[in-house]
Amino acid sequence: MITEGPDRSELSDDQLWIQLKDSDQHALTNIYLRHVNSLYSYGFKIAQDARLVEDTIQDLFVGFWERRHKLSDVRNVEAYLFKAFKRKLLREIVRKKRRTSIARSVNTPDYEFPLSPSIQSKLIAEEEKKEQEDRLKEALKKLTARQREAIFLKYQQKLSFAEVADVMEIETKAIYKLMSRAISTLKDTMKSGALTCTTLLSDFLSFQ
Repeated sequence: MITEGPDRSELSDDQLWIQLKDSDQHALTNIYLRHVNSLYSYGFKIAQDARLVEDTIQDLFVGFWERRHKLSDVRNVEAYLFKAFKRKLLREIVRKKRRTSIARSVNTPDYEFPLSPSIQSKLIAEEEKKEQEDRLKEALKKLTARQREAIFLKYQQKLSFAEVADVMEIETKAIYKLMSRAISTLKDTMKSGALTCTTLLSDFLSFQ
């Protein structure tokens, strides 16, 4: 269902979404190409199963095409993709566990959501980089999976707090509390101020 077509990189997600609803398959392709890497990165943090993540992404977009005339308008296409993808992926994880009898059946399975610091930033001098990375890596390990997920959506995907809450399906005020506790943990672990921690998260995190 994902086929090559004209490059429409100049169009916004909203414009492409409208074209998709009007049965433009190339619009679907452009949405897919624009977001597939981020969706894969997000999904792999949850499932750690490359084949499952790839298949779920493909099924998600096939579903969009099959239901194109029934798709609703959305405020933020990217946030909608993350939310729809996560729901579908968690369902697939549950189905896989039931089929293989590896774990008990649950509606929302546990997941680790690991994060790792990047070595690409040029904002910190070379001699300080390794120390900062090690401290950040250890600090991230102290966060819960939900805190790391919120950080991914906020600092890597640049979603608003409200959009992060929508993707994670919790109240916006709960996201503020979740992020506040995460930053506090990072600050205490790294012996740094809150501003330093948030700057490092924005500049150093890469999601593999």
